[in-house]
Amino acid sequence: MKNQIIIIFISFLFFGCATKKYKKQGFVIEKSYNYEVPFDYINDLIFIPVVIENKKYNFLFDTGAELNIIDPLVASELNLKKLRKGVISNESDSNKGVSRVEINDIKIGNLQFKETAGMLWDLSKLSDLVGCVKIDGLIGNNLMRKSNWQINYKDKVIKFSDNPKSFYVSNNARKTVMNSRNYGNILFDIGINDKVKRFTFDTGFNGFMETGVMDFLENEKYITTIGLSGGNYNGKKDGEVHYCHIKLFNLNGIEFNCPSVFNVKPNNSSLLGNEFFKNFIVTIDWKNDFLYLDPQNEIEYKKLEMFEVSFYPDYGKNEIFIGNINKESDFLNKMNPHSKILFINDYDVSSFQNNELCDFWDREWKILKKLDRLYITIENNDKSNSEKIIIEKIKDFE
Repeated sequence: MKNQIIIIFISFLFFGCATKKYKKQGFVIEKSYNYEVPFDYINDLIFIPVVIENKKYNFLFDTGAELNIIDPLVASELNLKKLRKGVISNESDSNKGVSRVEINDIKIGNLQFKETAGMLWDLSKLSDLVGCVKIDGLIGNNLMRKSNWQINYKDKVIKFSDNPKSFYVSNNARKTVMNSRNYGNILFDIGINDKVKRFTFDTGFNGFMETGVMDFLENEKYITTIGLSGGNYNGKKDGEVHYCHIKLFNLNGIEFNCPSVFNVKPNNSSLLGNEFFKNFIVTIDWKNDFLYLDPQNEIEYKKLEMFEVSFYPDYGKNEIFIGNINKESDFLNKMNPHSKILFINDYDVSSFQNNELCDFWDREWKILKKLDRLYITIENNDKSNSEKIIIEKIKDFE
């Protein structure tokens, strides 16, 4: 499964008080077109190049955001029309009085999207969680609705067209309704055993599947951790996370044999993310309200891979910290989440410079996380001394 030791998930963005007018406004001048653009796939998130006022930027492609987002530093370089202020929120966080703007022109590939709305929000905390990539903004589904899209995760290419019939879709593709109405998110009814809940199609979520509905844990074995539970536009979030193994689920009545780990976080949104969708060529037909999932490979069994104490990299500080702690671990009352890690085995991780943390996480950590035991040194709260401990790999739901 996805490296659960990082446990950094970008929660979907919902703009509760953004009016229908702002979500629906905007248009494309071209009447007939077929374009494509390459994307970078970083930490299981899609980043595409965009051009605004002849300046190039790096935007997260986020189907779970109901409006575009632009970082204020980027906005300061642009001539944006101010709109009424609004609210940025998800099910657990809310911020009022957020500035809304009209973006006269966003160019993706060779296509210009005119007069779409967006929100101004500081994305630096999000960048610190995601990795060594600067996030200038998010492309939301308010812009996406002006075209039809096909995401090829394997080739790292997104195609977009005025005509959904221009995309190749094989006979093996699963077709389902998107329940997308004429604005807002794409929604699926997800069934696991006898429980059904509406989930959001969210490419801004780099995990497999998660929900805040505790009923999904009924009669199931699960592992609970305490500490860092994920991240969203406000930065890091703390809380409990329950990990439960599922063998299959159905999406709008279509069954998927998809053994993986399902996250349950109290009061969290219900999301289906890239760890699932990356197994398909995904075609989004806004015109007819259909989604096509064309299999690219067999979905392999993904077991839980995490230690009794997990870590996360903070790319803004260039340091590694304790993420969360298994509720059954003896370390639960002996250390605190967000304590700084000084050594992992023989690696000094206390003083990374420039991109050294990125390189370590991409290379050395991929080897270390496969071990059954790690020797770590953590900095005590008063920073005057340190403590060496041994942590063990959690056995997969045994």
